[in-house]
Amino acid sequence: MAGDRVAGFTLIEVVVALAVFSIGAAGTLVLITRLADATTELETRTFAGWVAQNRVAEAELFGIESLPSQGSETMAGRVWLWQRRVEPAGGWQKQDRIEIMITPESGGGEFERTAPLQRKPE
Repeated sequence: MAGDRVAGFTLIEVVVALAVFSIGAAGTLVLITRLADATTELETRTFAGWVAQNRVAEAELFGIESLPSQGSETMAGRVWLWQRRVEPAGGWQKQDRIEIMITPESGGGEFERTAPLQRKPE
């Protein structure tokens, strides 16, 4: 019976297999964390863009002169602070350039949107 071998893995093979698995699992965890961060950033940028589009649409509908230059808006359960600045676009007389700065009230960066704004006929 001294020549009988039992089939199976040696301790070294098991340790190497665990090490390879651990490296792969750690890399996957880092990748998933980065993906979650990117998704959150994309969601924040999307909502900020929607807030800016709302401000541009409001200016186009009601005229920029009758509107406040800053304020806040609640969207997706979050409060967004915004500032609006209008400058002549130059060249064509009946068009302005509107710049909207959006900041989440909870922090997390500042987002800017610039759009042409057609002046209302006088």
